[in-house]
Amino acid sequence: MKPEIQRYQLAVPTADGYSFRSSVDLMYCIADGNYSWLYFIEGRKYLVTKTLRSLEGCLPTELFVRIHSRSLINKMHVSQYINGAENYVRMSNGEELDVSRRSQKKLKEQFVIL
Repeated sequence: MKPEIQRYQLAVPTADGYSFRSSVDLMYCIADGNYSWLYFIEGRKYLVTKTLRSLEGCLPTELFVRIHSRSLINKMHVSQYINGAENYVRMSNGEELDVSRRSQKKLKEQFVIL
């Protein structure tokens, strides 16, 4: 029996308050200096004043894994892992994100390899 995925409610700051979003809907986060971009499944993205390291510490580890110094992904939204001359994941929205050499083993351990 598969364990149930824990859903966390995220309060994402906006110009006029907060947008409450499910952690399951967050596909990936991209570092931009001391800020981070949050990309959600419906195509919406938010810029937050948190570093990727800070986000990594507050997002659920059963869902999110760091794959690069600039990228933190939701494992549920990975559709393909390409392991060759260039290593990257293809996300459910078609976006391709690099996987660092140091993160390859850790990423593979996150999935059941058949």
